[in-house]
Amino acid sequence: MRVAPVAMLFPRPLKQTLPRSRDPKVDESVQAMASPRLKNIDFSRITPRQVQALCDELIFTGGKQEFEDASAIGNSLPSGIFERDPDTPIDLTCQIEGMIEFDRDNGFDALAVFYAGLLERMKLMEARSVHLSVVA
Repeated sequence: MRVAPVAMLFPRPLKQTLPRSRDPKVDESVQAMASPRLKNIDFSRITPRQVQALCDELIFTGGKQEFEDASAIGNSLPSGIFERDPDTPIDLTCQIEGMIEFDRDNGFDALAVFYAGLLERMKLMEARSVHLSVVA
């Protein structure tokens, strides 16, 4: 037996089913995500909450590469860290360096190359997050 959605049983004109609640504008949540939320990123002393915020920012404001980086960075956190202490800084750089070493030692060369590239992109993220003053 197939069940049809109620909307299909009683078709109505599109204007009646989708009332306009306000003028089309840029969604405020999307606009807030477009501006960088994390300043002075230091992956050698970053909390899991900051990692999560950074990953959210990369996913919602970036392209395909940023999405892949966010996924890899998020999955690089130690297991169970959010349950133990999400506000204690960890050395994510050291964690990823350990992953690279493990991958190289065990013949996972493609993963080692990926994580080495991720580490370089993380260094660029750190450099971009530092705002230098031009006033002496």
